[in-house]
Amino acid sequence: MLLRSGSTAPAPTCAFLLVQQTGTASICIPRNPLVFLFQKSNHFPFYRPVTTRNIGEIDEIGNRNKFLNFMRNYCRSGQLKNVDDGFHFFKKMVGMRPLPSVRDFTLLLGKMARMKHYIAVVSMTKKMDSFGIRVDVYALGVLVNCLCCLKHTAFGFSVTGTMIKLGFEPDIVTVHTLINGLCMEGSLLDHVQKIGYQPDVCTYGAMINGFCNIGDTNAAIRCLRELEGKKWKLSVMAYSTIMDSLCREGLVNEALDLCAEMTGKGIQPNVVTYSCLIQDLCNFGCWKEVNRLLNEMKETGIEPDVQAFNILVDAFSKVGRITKAKSVMGLMIQKRIEPDVVTYNSLIDGYCLQNEMDKAMEVLSLS
Repeated sequence: MLLRSGSTAPAPTCAFLLVQQTGTASICIPRNPLVFLFQKSNHFPFYRPVTTRNIGEIDEIGNRNKFLNFMRNYCRSGQLKNVDDGFHFFKKMVGMRPLPSVRDFTLLLGKMARMKHYIAVVSMTKKMDSFGIRVDVYALGVLVNCLCCLKHTAFGFSVTGTMIKLGFEPDIVTVHTLINGLCMEGSLLDHVQKIGYQPDVCTYGAMINGFCNIGDTNAAIRCLRELEGKKWKLSVMAYSTIMDSLCREGLVNEALDLCAEMTGKGIQPNVVTYSCLIQDLCNFGCWKEVNRLLNEMKETGIEPDVQAFNILVDAFSKVGRITKAKSVMGLMIQKRIEPDVVTYNSLIDGYCLQNEMDKAMEVLSLS
């Protein structure tokens, strides 16, 4: 919400401090608050659809409220799947008088962003600004995300600075978006050092997580090696995050080698480490390694939690090994770990895949 005259400014957040240190928060906010972005027309030209593909239902709706309800339901139900359809909605909305609520525009922008039409979202925001539509914190958050995905994180920081100047408080999603944007551009560490902060183990941990989130496992491993070179105390979570990322890329052997390396340095895997490895090994059908890890857990006294058991029940059910899945479920009960809705759903799915609907109904009655 916008600050009124005489009101107290919100306490500084991590986004505020980061933007303030970079200098982007010191920009002057003119009458048009996003002019600093939109005057760069060579970076973000208006998006123009290749075709004019109108939705017949839209043209037939003359009533304002009926149209807006149709647009909301169309976006929320996942029916909006074409960028030209999105522009058709947008064209009708900006032609309305009075203009629709900024929430309706934000709903459409968010859907377009999830469809990865980032240039289209920037173009729509540009058009909204020209019509004097005052964007809210959610619309600005969507814009930041699109700019970072387009590898224009510097503009993302400028929009975040505008947020703060307008009295909005960027949420943690916006902060993570900016961090991931810097990771994508490979400039996060330089950026942190430039604003006068010396990176510590927590900084590297955030970078490792960010690189793994965008699928750049090699960069995450480089961060890990830098940490090792500084002789700082390494956490099991940093290793676990990279192992999970390696497995998702199909590099199961590399993940197991990293686990062995971690153990050799005196860092013991925890239940989260084992759960990540077991899930990915199950996905690749490496049952021998799964059994080895389960035995290793038993030997080291690490008890599987409900999530670890659910991974096994789900994996066995998907490959038709229902008897094995039921044995795991029995072991859960024996260890006084109550099966939850995920456990029962996995078993039901397993029976359905085997066309054993009667048994699936029996499990459903127990859940």
